[in-house]
Amino acid sequence: MRRQRGHSQRAAKDIEELVNLNSSLGYLFKEAHAVYTTALRWKLKPYGITLAQWYFLRELWQHEGLTQRELSRRMKISEPTAATALRLMERRGLISRRQNKKDLRGLHIYLTEKGRSLKTSVLAPVLSLNDEAVRGLSKAGIHELRSSVRRVINNLNGGKEKPGVANR
Repeated sequence: MRRQRGHSQRAAKDIEELVNLNSSLGYLFKEAHAVYTTALRWKLKPYGITLAQWYFLRELWQHEGLTQRELSRRMKISEPTAATALRLMERRGLISRRQNKKDLRGLHIYLTEKGRSLKTSVLAPVLSLNDEAVRGLSKAGIHELRSSVRRVINNLNGGKEKPGVANR
């Protein structure tokens, strides 16, 4: 009987913390994501890059030559969504799609010179945004924050690190 009372008291406290927006992890993650992506859009705007294009460019700067399917899986977006974004990037001259002679399963996505050259110009303002986001945190605090967020992601992925998310 005593155990039940303790459990119900804890449940009430947990519910109160969940409802309190200042302590709800889900709400804090949502708010952090919203303010970060808004600021990131502003940083990318002078370069004519959308948020979606930024995510594709980052992936391709690290792993050029992936297929559309591989890209969509790594980025956790649907293939039709990836196809639309990639088509726009191709029209803007940021990427090209080519058949790989060794792997004929699909078209592989490669950056054009224009897509590659954006890396140096766009990274500086994005890095300044990252610096602004962690202002007031020590290097150890930043490391702990990254580690904790990765742990949360891995916990919610069933304890398994998934490519493209936990390892970034």
